[in-house]
Amino acid sequence: METTASTGWTALVRFASTVPKSVGVFSDLDGTLSRIVANPDEARPVEGAVSAINALAKSSGRTAIVSGRPVSFLGRFFGGPVELSGLYGIEHQRGDGLSIHPEAVGWLPVIEAVNNDAVERFGAAVAENKGYSLTVHYREVEQDTADEIMAWSERVSEEHGLHARSAKKSVELHPPISRNKGDAIADMLEGLSAAVYFGDDFGDRSGFERVLAAHGSGRLDVVATVLVNGAETPPELASVATDTVGSPGDVVALLNELSKACDEAP
Repeated sequence: METTASTGWTALVRFASTVPKSVGVFSDLDGTLSRIVANPDEARPVEGAVSAINALAKSSGRTAIVSGRPVSFLGRFFGGPVELSGLYGIEHQRGDGLSIHPEAVGWLPVIEAVNNDAVERFGAAVAENKGYSLTVHYREVEQDTADEIMAWSERVSEEHGLHARSAKKSVELHPPISRNKGDAIADMLEGLSAAVYFGDDFGDRSGFERVLAAHGSGRLDVVATVLVNGAETPPELASVATDTVGSPGDVVALLNELSKACDEAP
């Protein structure tokens, strides 16, 4: 998308160098701060990502990881002043306080039952039970099995009233709660004048759009939406990105640049 004097990475860094405590830094994890891996439990932030995020949590106005992962997973790497928004905002941790969307609790038995069905049909390796949601992966299976997984996901989502969301080589099954990454970010914009969101997948579109909308409405003065354009990144996300990078390592470089700008502010 076309940038302006108040949109894009350069504008955001310039703004941060003057009023860092008015800047919000929000980022996805998988594919953005970590590389995509075959076994989801083996995903780790790339070198320098944790220290860069921690530094910005101290110098910026607000820093958060906004992910489809549960807070329990995000908390393996990030904590303290870094806020954690898990499962597309169903879970949120700030400091020592963890909040759960009240509509999610009753869906735990449903997710467990669907998870057990997935394991029985396709094996434990494809099912990632996140408690309040389930991700079924098909990256490491034959195409026939991948087709079966996608058809099964559509069927069980209809049978149980779940929402099915496409992701990179996977399908996510969520409770029918009107909640996405954009909603989670919107809840954290209070007191900020600028914000950036880093993402790479379908689920990040709402985050990009909410940040841009906040600028369009005048709620934020300066914004940037940074797309990590990897091999599996949906090409349509380019339309809501002010800037594009090629890898999680590039994101770390930008975070360090932003951190330096914040630290050098008068």
